[in-house]
Amino acid sequence: RRCQGEFTADVSLILRGARGTYGPPGPRELASEQLIERAARGDRDGVYAILRSGLAHPDIADKHGYTALAAAAVHSHNDVVNLLLDSGADVNKCSDEGLSALSMCFILFYPEESFKGNIAERSLNSYKKMKARVSGITSQDEKTDKKAIWAGAVWSLKCFSGVQKWKGAAETVLMLYSGNFHVNSRRQKRWETIQLLLHRGADPNASWVPPHLLFFAIKAADAEAVKLLLKKGARTDVRLPSKLGGLTPLHVAASIPGEEGVQITQYLLHSAPDLNARAEDGNDIYDPDKVSNLTSGVTLQLKNEAGPPQEYFSSYSGPVPEEGGRSALHIACEREDNSEHARDVILLLLMHQANPNTLWSGHSPLSLAIASGNDLAVVELLKHGADPNLPLSGAVRSALCAAVSPAYERRRTTAQRIALVDKLLEAGADILAPVTLREGQRKAVGTAVDYAYYKYYQDRRIAHTPYHILSASEQEVFQTRQSLLEHITAKLRECVVLKEKEWDQEELKRSKKSNNKVLSFSNCLCSRLPFFKYCYQCGRSVSVHLSPCVHCYGVFTCSETCRRKSWNERHRQEC
Repeated sequence: RRCQGEFTADVSLILRGARGTYGPPGPRELASEQLIERAARGDRDGVYAILRSGLAHPDIADKHGYTALAAAAVHSHNDVVNLLLDSGADVNKCSDEGLSALSMCFILFYPEESFKGNIAERSLNSYKKMKARVSGITSQDEKTDKKAIWAGAVWSLKCFSGVQKWKGAAETVLMLYSGNFHVNSRRQKRWETIQLLLHRGADPNASWVPPHLLFFAIKAADAEAVKLLLKKGARTDVRLPSKLGGLTPLHVAASIPGEEGVQITQYLLHSAPDLNARAEDGNDIYDPDKVSNLTSGVTLQLKNEAGPPQEYFSSYSGPVPEEGGRSALHIACEREDNSEHARDVILLLLMHQANPNTLWSGHSPLSLAIASGNDLAVVELLKHGADPNLPLSGAVRSALCAAVSPAYERRRTTAQRIALVDKLLEAGADILAPVTLREGQRKAVGTAVDYAYYKYYQDRRIAHTPYHILSASEQEVFQTRQSLLEHITAKLRECVVLKEKEWDQEELKRSKKSNNKVLSFSNCLCSRLPFFKYCYQCGRSVSVHLSPCVHCYGVFTCSETCRRKSWNERHRQEC
């Protein structure tokens, strides 16, 4: 008779909180329920009476793991929050979904519409699809403010976790918060609750769903909140899930537009994060390159041309560039919003020793700044160690190739594109550095001029349509491209002439003359002096048939048109 009776129960029912098969609740269970309910209503006296009676522990939770502290916090009843904490409630206690009271307040404080658009995240366009999926969960007669909170909670959690987790967490946060949501009156009160929780020891790193509260404040461009979280020990080495690119807080901050982005980046840099951390998007392709790849269709007769002899250029001697995901510097250089704000972020990163010579999608930060049209960023990158001769592995082969590519021409005038080329050349870009062109199995080595013509002829409409048939805007594009081609050809010609003046002119002349019968497409190596075989008028050395001047054999041209223009414009006086 003194033995304990056998206990039989369905564990799954216990886990679901189903107690219908048991007797009526006792005084402790009733007191626990009342504690959570009164905390949600803001009934401080009722909460105090229950705690004083000792019938309920301040950390008591419902079947979802939500405590009285969480109920008071999401309703911004700060006096009840203080009372519970003074009574021994754990400020960092998490629910079954992994949400602390602080994280619940952040979810409600930052609804979906508070997030700023940024280029760091690739998943922002999925919101409309996600919203359609969850719209069936809420009933049609719910209040508009409740729908807004639901959308904010779902969006916030969806951005940072798995489907099952964010769905359950959003439901339980909304369950706790059942009052009317008046933006103007509630927002300041909720911010005061967040400050109170942090002041009372809430750990920004305690919640594991979503991974980190710092992302909420950064995505909303809330510099004050970022500063407060960092002051309270928020970690900066955390990442978003791999399915969202594995971004760090610095990645997102570097992409936030406006002055707030600059300020947030500065706050994060003071916390000594890993400046060169790479996102998990190494297989992504830079968007403008996707478009340029679709427009290609013109084939050239590549004949394995060897390119300029090594005597004409300085071989790249720097370290092999590291390929991987985007760094914060890549993201800042990719921005196409306000150039000054992007420049300020880039300068902050460079001053803290961010590496300007890493690759993502075949691009360096310098080539991305060129592609995005940010000349202010180009200046800062060149000042802080960006190598203009860094070999690239994507759609462009060097920074100079990026400057002459039609794919990135939309953000600059003709004068600005020419000035950019001159700026790169002044910074040490080598216009004679070899550039490899490929078409299927065929390839050839040329220069940046060959690359410019290669890209120019890929636009069939502009390159192959008679000028008078083109529209006014197309004629403007044609003139812009022609001006740039003429300019870089002149720079190439100057560079070759200066280089050849360093050698013995008589021997060079004999070398060129002795090769006058060899009319191959490759750049020939003479028995005495190697020389670069290129068209003296248009600058091309790839996919053209070069013929020497019949008078001096000192220069080559690729066509009768180039021969006549070259003779009339300059070679008549030189020959």
